[in-house]
Amino acid sequence: RIGVVRGALALVAIVALLLPTTAAHAEGSHVIYFPWVSNNEVVGGQGPWFSQITMRNLTDDTCPVQVYVGGAGGWQKVSQMALAPHGTNMVGASTLSNQMPGFAVRMESVCDIVGNVKQTTPSVNRAPWSDGSDVVTGYSGLIQEEIDAATSTSTRAWNLPIVQTNTGWNTLIRVANLRSGGAITATLELYPGDNAAGSGGASVTVTQSIPVSTSWQFDAAGVLGDSDWVGYARITTTGASGVVARRVKPSTDMAITNVAVAADSAAQAAPFRQAAPLLFVEYNGWNTGINIANVSNRSTIVTVRYYAAGSSDGATRMESLIMPARSMRYLYTPDTGADAGFVGSATIESDAPVVASVDEVKYATGDALSYLVSGHGQQTAAIATVFKQDELLGRNDNSGINIANLDPTQAQIVTVYLQQASGADVLAEPLQVEIPAGGNAFVYLPQLAEVPAGVWLGALLTSSNTYGFVAISNDVNYVVPGDGAVVFSITGANGTYMVQAAQP
Repeated sequence: RIGVVRGALALVAIVALLLPTTAAHAEGSHVIYFPWVSNNEVVGGQGPWFSQITMRNLTDDTCPVQVYVGGAGGWQKVSQMALAPHGTNMVGASTLSNQMPGFAVRMESVCDIVGNVKQTTPSVNRAPWSDGSDVVTGYSGLIQEEIDAATSTSTRAWNLPIVQTNTGWNTLIRVANLRSGGAITATLELYPGDNAAGSGGASVTVTQSIPVSTSWQFDAAGVLGDSDWVGYARITTTGASGVVARRVKPSTDMAITNVAVAADSAAQAAPFRQAAPLLFVEYNGWNTGINIANVSNRSTIVTVRYYAAGSSDGATRMESLIMPARSMRYLYTPDTGADAGFVGSATIESDAPVVASVDEVKYATGDALSYLVSGHGQQTAAIATVFKQDELLGRNDNSGINIANLDPTQAQIVTVYLQQASGADVLAEPLQVEIPAGGNAFVYLPQLAEVPAGVWLGALLTSSNTYGFVAISNDVNYVVPGDGAVVFSITGANGTYMVQAAQP
């Protein structure tokens, strides 16, 4: 546990529409939500934070996109644009609204799009590059299906696998009302890591009314009155909502963002199989730990299998945990018996719904990031932003894409396209990445000679395997004096932040 609209590259048209609009999203549209977009925000002893949103078109057609900003007066339509086929565009938060310290954003289109938000302190003039910032964080956006999976019944909730106030860290949990009209009530339950009392074991329970299209922030240290607490959070709401949490350690200029995961505590379908695409043991100074929370109302057996990168030899090690209802465990990768230099992945299987996140830390450089483990298999999905460094141009971000195979018995081929903001392919032929059964592989942009230095691209991944894959992309900039690392989860039309029974 870890103790502005930018260029016209992919922009076909952009028209600012400043008339207030509060209509619900259109039938048949594809919707992405960002529950919180910082705009000159000071929080947890860090800041001011500023944001850039990057959106990407997954289709072969020009894609109209409408952008709405949430505020006290409801949702306002502030912009509309068109993305070129497979194109990308970036927009700064300050160009969408002058609301401070931030706001929720909703994007609607008639085609499949994905997006992420990158947040820096202070503001940078080389966005989306991190150069010029002191600390970096961010996350990939939510889709409507994930919101429904967290809020459509009384047993469904948003879950954060780790909340901490220990070793100088604090967790700020932001809950956004994403409804088209009317307030919601949010209930936050914080369960300690050693909880053995099930649903009755919460350390604290807090409720808050949140007006339409606004948000509320729960300060974990303030709510708990405890500076040495670790556990997980369950957030229920009476209507459509989204939840993001920022963990901050001002003393070392570190910041991490996690999106909450939708799960039904009463779900009976089994097995549940999820994958963590990237784990380290003393790899160039990086180490990882897995935070696992049993969010169900019954105990469960959790089986974790570890796989070395690119190996077809199967799992190198397996461990099983008995986890009581509403409990949380932490597994430190160096304690798994893997040798120093290990790079790989893990699958997590259970007979009840669990959520998990992986913390990645390199204390020597003060870098930290965290991604959500996923069992939501993808066949067509994308990461909106990836980078290859050019030191001479002062562009020092690099990206690696780590892919895990959710098929437990068969290898699968994942095709990787790297595309410019205009939608044009960078590679003469896409990469064909073979991933062993249950295992993993990676694509590291600095190792691709065909990719020119100093570019930011989008990555499109496809597969015909019915189980599908999950993937993440680490963006690391070691020139940033503080924490220069951020991770984006791959997303597609079927989302990523949901717990579901193993498919197919």
